[in-house]
Order: sequence, then C-alpha cells, then structure tokens
Amino acid sequence: MPVNLGDINIFQGYHYPCFLYISKIFVNYSTEYFHR
Repeated sequence: MPVNLGDINIFQGYHYPCFLYISKIFVNYSTEYFHR
C-alpha cells in the first residue's frame, strides 16, 4: 500500500493527539485494574 505524505501529515496533526489521549486513558485504566 503506497502511503501519501498528505495522509501522514493529517494523521500526525489530527489523529496523533487523539491517540495519545486514548492511550493515556487506557494506561490509567490498566494500572488501576492490575493494582487491585
């Protein structure tokens, strides 16, 4: 699959902060779950 530089720029500019936010929630949930 060829990758478009425009798609990469959109991904880094828009989806990457959302991904960090979701992964942060997931890490917090995981640490709470495993420390019970």
